[in-house]
Amino acid sequence: AGYHHRLEGWTGLDNTFSPLPYYRRSTLCALNGSFSMYAGISLAEANALCYAGGQGYGNNWNLTIAKTFNYPGSGSVTLSYRYQTDCEPDFDYLNVTIDTTGTGLESDINITTYTGVNAPATASHTLVPGLTLRSNAGPITIKFNATSDAGYSDEDGGYPSVCGHSSVDDITLSGAVTDVATFEAGLNGWAQEIPTEGPGGEWADLRSLGSLP
Repeated sequence: AGYHHRLEGWTGLDNTFSPLPYYRRSTLCALNGSFSMYAGISLAEANALCYAGGQGYGNNWNLTIAKTFNYPGSGSVTLSYRYQTDCEPDFDYLNVTIDTTGTGLESDINITTYTGVNAPATASHTLVPGLTLRSNAGPITIKFNATSDAGYSDEDGGYPSVCGHSSVDDITLSGAVTDVATFEAGLNGWAQEIPTEGPGGEWADLRSLGSLP
């Protein structure tokens, strides 16, 4: 008896579990100054991994950088940042999200999504209490999430990017929360969230045909 009882040795594969350490402070594809946060790998890393397209990004990526802030309980927050993307259009994405609990107790709220080729630009979003912010005092976590599906990337050569999946720089919060991260001297408190293996994300199981909707 167990989760995969009577699957005769077959198990599911959770492609959302991606512990790859490839969302990093890097000089590659820097947007401003010498360093940015870069979702991608170098040419040397790509060669070692036998990527057909060379420097860039791979399949089944789900990489996130995040930082937690203390929200005082009132007032809006303006989030701005520099960004660029070069990922497969409508299949691979850079998502900007917020965890309004700061603890993962609720689903993240999507602030915006990018896909395809986006030249370097600056974005600005106003986060509003009760909508894209919590409505009381407490922690909030801002996240940048780089994802790719099972095909068409630099890994298989189906979508060879010029630089990599995406880059983010000059992340600035103003208003009720203030913070500036240029990444020139370090990570400024931002770090990649490396997931730990758990029970979620894969639901392969046997069911009686008559019990299915």
